[in-house]
Amino acid sequence: MKTILVLVDFSKAALNAVNYAVEMAKSCDASLLLLYVCDLPVNFTQVPVSLEMDDDRLNAEAELIKLRVRIHRRTGGTLRIFSEVRNGNFFSEVKLFCEHVRPYLVIMGSQGASRLEKAVWGGHTLYEMRHLPWTLLAVPYRARFSPIKKVALAWDFLHPAEQLPVQKIGQLIIDFGADLHIVSAGRGNEDAFHFGCTVLNAQAGFQRLAPVFHYLEDKNTSKSIITFVEKNGFDLLLILPGVHSLLQEAVFPGYAKKIILHCSVPVIALHS
Repeated sequence: MKTILVLVDFSKAALNAVNYAVEMAKSCDASLLLLYVCDLPVNFTQVPVSLEMDDDRLNAEAELIKLRVRIHRRTGGTLRIFSEVRNGNFFSEVKLFCEHVRPYLVIMGSQGASRLEKAVWGGHTLYEMRHLPWTLLAVPYRARFSPIKKVALAWDFLHPAEQLPVQKIGQLIIDFGADLHIVSAGRGNEDAFHFGCTVLNAQAGFQRLAPVFHYLEDKNTSKSIITFVEKNGFDLLLILPGVHSLLQEAVFPGYAKKIILHCSVPVIALHS
């Protein structure tokens, strides 16, 4: 059975991501695993801090039990729900835990209700999208789950098409039973875009997906893609850290941050 891992801290952003994950788990017959990480301070070996960490862990375990009960009642007991509390660095523990459970999908909130929540969760999500080698879905604060029928892939057509994670993209599209649309943006590069489309379509994995290609004549890549997916009723937006030159070290923070903090459509990061 597939496992969907949800990262929680009991904020409104995280709880909204849990609600989204519950509906997704029901739709794809997956179990739900809730993870809370008690971040260790630098001086965690001191006794008062250790006691505080113990209290944090106990409170988290109690809150997770309450959350599981609410989900159980909401789903009529049809969903398998598990939870885990870990002590340690947030990013390190998430990576180690993923290596242990090998989740089908990791879900977390990307936009908080308050400015502080937005800064914290946006920063966490941005980091995880760059460094976590597992498929990660970032859920905007006001996003609600609906059956996934239209998926957009933000593609840099100037990057070698052979490096795209075709198998991962194809598996997601097949699992969701969705249509794939490949979206690129640029200024004066339409000929290069059409050549890239030809190369991409020549790959057997993409031929069976029958993708629809869209070229947006706009140098403001992130804004144009966000506007396109929101106006055209897309259910998911895929981005490819480590594949797009648009998402490399120098550009990734600004490009991805705009999408994560401003796009109302859930965003998935796929790694090759």
